Amino acid sequence: MWYQTRASKILGIKYPVLQGPFGGNLSSIELVSTVSNAGGLGGYGAYTLSPHEIIQIDQQIKAATDKPYNINLWVSDTDAVNGEVSDEQFKVAQQLFKPYFDEAGIALPDKPAPFKSQFENQVEVILYQ
Repeated sequence: MWYQTRASKILGIKYPVLQGPFGGNLSSIELVSTVSNAGGLGGYGAYTLSPHEIIQIDQQIKAATDKPYNINLWVSDTDAVNGEVSDEQFKVAQQLFKPYFDEAGIALPDKPAPFKSQFENQVEVILYQ
């Protein structure tokens, strides 16, 4: 069959469909589990989450599906200094994405609070959870 690919076998999924994880608190347990339960690989964007929040999300996803899924972290050496984005930078990003949000009929998100990702702590909680 067309969907029996090397990727689907390696990932333990029925279809070679990977749902993009949405960072910035736009992911949902419902979407991740629905994609995974349908045979794809659901993905949760956890870039902004603390290790404790990652544990909570992981437990909720496990309760919603017994299929494979992905918790996605972001490793970047170009993030905003001290996790801060200026109002001007945020407005530029909003204008860039506004047509897509308008087309989908949803409001643009508010500017997030500054944060500093502690990647090492996030990875540790994922590997040993």
